[in-house]
Order: sequence, then structure tokens, then C-alpha cells
Amino acid sequence: MADRVMGAAANVADQVAQASRNVADMAVDQLDNGRRVAAGGLDTAASALRDTAGQAAASERLNAFAQAAADRLNTTADYVRKNDANQMLDDVTQLVKDNPKASLLIAVACGFIIGRAVTRD
Repeated sequence: MADRVMGAAANVADQVAQASRNVADMAVDQLDNGRRVAAGGLDTAASALRDTAGQAAASERLNAFAQAAADRLNTTADYVRKNDANQMLDDVTQLVKDNPKASLLIAVACGFIIGRAVTRD
């Protein structure tokens, strides 16, 4: 009797472990799809910024700024495309460790903006 109970418990544990692996695999697939979509959106934004800057009769300095911003968007898109979520998290962690004061100020600013957005009527 005890052997049957132990065998059933082991079987349930195996099923739970397999289900957990399946959920983890699905989550990784969703993250990869999200990274591709985000990278594509950044590329589209960079292209639109370049087009708008090229069509505008603005100053040369403003056009140079827009081109530089578009270049940064493309660089960010390449980074998102090439790095998985774990690598990006490691990079952010290292950036925060290297720049704790700036990171704290950015976190406070983001918190303030989110708080204002959430509490607006």
C-alpha cells in the first residue's frame, strides 16, 4: 500500500515538473516574440524619425539631433534583438551597480511619472 502511495506521489511530482517546464518554455517563447516585436518597433520609430527630420525645414542642428536619436534607437533595437532577457537583466544590474546615484534618481523619476499617470482623473 505504501509503495503504491509513494509511486503515485512520484508520478504526480513528475507531472508537475513537466508542466512547470512547459510553462517555462512558453514564457521564454513569449519573451523572445516580445523582443522581436520591440526591436521592430524601435526600428520603425528610428525610420520615422529619420523621415520626419529629413522632410522638416528645421535647422541643421535639429536634424543632426534627430539623426543621432534615430541611430540610438537602431542601436537599442540591435541590442534587444541580440540579447535574451537574462543578459539584459545582468546588464541593467551592472549598470545600477556602476551608477547607483543616477539609477536612484531615474527610479524616483519613473515612480513619480507612473504615480501621476495612475492617479490622474
